Amino acid sequence: MSPKLFAPLAAVMLLGGCAVADRVAGTDSSGIYPQNRPASPNPAGTVPERTFDRAFGTNTSGAYPNNPESSGPSKPGGPVDRAYDRATGQNTSGAYPQNQKGY
Repeated sequence: MSPKLFAPLAAVMLLGGCAVADRVAGTDSSGIYPQNRPASPNPAGTVPERTFDRAFGTNTSGAYPNNPESSGPSKPGGPVDRAYDRATGQNTSGAYPQNQKGY
């Protein structure tokens, strides 16, 4: 076999072999079966955004749509103010009137 024919023939065999392997294994190493590609394992947003969302109950990253901060009317004060209120038992944000001291 001529070297000029061998390289293209080898490439076709290699790609054909990958396609068969993709079909059997449910993968997409050949690029012919994009439906076999796994869904992206990365959640929405960046690591700092998701960390912020977990710490303050928000959904700025889009990864936590069920956080209470992401739906309905907003509570008074910002997330940092409310976190301070929860940690100290105060009501500086106005969101926790039950913490209000009756002076």
